[in-house]
Amino acid sequence: MNKVYPLPLSPTYVRHWGVVEAVRELIQNAIDSDAEFEYALLDDAVVLRSRGVTLDASTLVLGNTTKAEDADKIGSFGEGYKIALLVLTRLGRQTVVVNGSVTWTPEFRESEVFGSTLLHIVEATRENPGSDLEFRISGLSQVEMDAITYSCLLMQPPMDDAMAVPQGRILPSKPGRLYVGGLFVCETELEFGYDIHPRLIRLERDRQTVSDWDLKSITRDMWIATGQHDRVAEMIARECPDTAYVQYGGATDLVKEACYRHFMAKHPGGIVARTHAEMEAMVAKGLTKVIVAGGSYYAAVSAAPSYARHAAQVVKVLTPHQELTEFFDHYGKRMPRLPKVAMKRMIERSQNWKVA
Repeated sequence: MNKVYPLPLSPTYVRHWGVVEAVRELIQNAIDSDAEFEYALLDDAVVLRSRGVTLDASTLVLGNTTKAEDADKIGSFGEGYKIALLVLTRLGRQTVVVNGSVTWTPEFRESEVFGSTLLHIVEATRENPGSDLEFRISGLSQVEMDAITYSCLLMQPPMDDAMAVPQGRILPSKPGRLYVGGLFVCETELEFGYDIHPRLIRLERDRQTVSDWDLKSITRDMWIATGQHDRVAEMIARECPDTAYVQYGGATDLVKEACYRHFMAKHPGGIVARTHAEMEAMVAKGLTKVIVAGGSYYAAVSAAPSYARHAAQVVKVLTPHQELTEFFDHYGKRMPRLPKVAMKRMIERSQNWKVA
């Protein structure tokens, strides 16, 4: 007699998922297993195989997972393959799990306990027991087959232009596409595509969204890790989103110097300003070539050691009295609430101030 495992999953759970999302979960499980990833594409079917691996019945319990504390694994919620089986069954795709000495077949049945239709896993003993795990999904259209292979880099031809860095790979051939551990996650506003190591980025529960801060911090570090400093400087200068967060850290002195060289090539002898107000203040001091730059570009250029030496030669050093006088002359009429009497007294006292 076959054994039946009822799972408390309604047929409508994750109703926004389709075939591709479901199969991607099964691919993720295969990649995360200790076995080498194997697959076969047949006329209307996908077969995923993990040799020497089987699933214990306890893994059918929602939340049960061995991957929660493993940073090198993509999945961690203990839901993936159960939800995948539910979605494929709901969409009418025939799915069989060959699990060592048994087969598991998902189907919807009425639950007497809950009085509702739930997912059930029907277990049958195999005539020829094995020691491997296979997921066999059939009834797929060619469009679905193409989308499945496109969702997994391991199912695609190698990319000659991919750039390997410690955090993963930069994928110029996949503009805007984000992969984690070889699996597609989502489209992004980024200029390049990326395949990021799972230990570096946490996916949201639906596996299709990721923190913008985390993503752009990692892509910044990935580009810096390429060692292509002049290229990175050009990207920062044109405010490429892939390097937008360089102002918040990660930039090496080599990157800062490359940004300085880029700035000087465009604006020989120039001085960089963060805002138009800062530019006006510098012009008021007699500087004639002040350029307003974006946040990341400004941060990199102004922090370059060579820029500090250049600025020291160009910007005249003022005494506190001169600084306050110029500030008052420049902003006094623009700031009606400025305490002018108190300001003038401070300017008088500043004649005796000395810079330590």
